[in-house]
Amino acid sequence: MDNDSRMYSISGLLTRQNGDSIRISVRRVELNRDGGAHPITAIPLDLDNVELRYSRGLGAGRLSAGLGYGDPGNDERSASRIHGFVMWQQGF
Repeated sequence: MDNDSRMYSISGLLTRQNGDSIRISVRRVELNRDGGAHPITAIPLDLDNVELRYSRGLGAGRLSAGLGYGDPGNDERSASRIHGFVMWQQGF
């Protein structure tokens, strides 16, 4: 992002007594709003994204799985996408 870009986001987090958590995040990104030189896109681009994540302790770490949806908005060269992920983290 640069000085003419904006990002708005809102997230909600539910943590259960056993430590499991569910998070939802909604984001709106407005890149290159003035249409000038930009490292990511040469044209103004609006992006929308929503992501749902479930996380729980597993062994010495934390296992997370999630599903997301991204819409490139006004870029007719790119289609909407659904993505998923699985991640294991260990803290020190």
